[in-house]
Amino acid sequence: MPESPIRKLVPYAEKATQLGKKIYYLNIGQPDIKSPKIAMDAVANSAIEVLAYSRSEGSDTYREKIANYYKKNNIQVLIHYPSLWHNQKAINSSIEYISNNNAENYVDQIVSIPMHPFLTKNEIENIISIINKFYV
Repeated sequence: MPESPIRKLVPYAEKATQLGKKIYYLNIGQPDIKSPKIAMDAVANSAIEVLAYSRSEGSDTYREKIANYYKKNNIQVLIHYPSLWHNQKAINSSIEYISNNNAENYVDQIVSIPMHPFLTKNEIENIISIINKFYV
């Protein structure tokens, strides 16, 4: 099995950490923020034997709730993509479409937050702070 592409970035993150840089891990893995007490209490007081992952694509209700929270806090979010590429007006309808189950399953379940090279450090810190407050 080939190595995960994200693993290629690990040495860079480790080196940056050694140089005293703050790294924000946006990949799948162990969370680096404290779990909310209400969630930990719910788990501790339940009879659940296996705490399974939720759907990786998220739930529509949760996605809408978090998108509204971001917008209320002046963080522009987008739903990617509003429709599959072959359904968009700019695409020539004569192009033959080959079904892609992943795209069809996830098209209405992804929220994007600002992530571009023009964000200042203060803007990044503000976005992170607001996101963290959502989970407290």
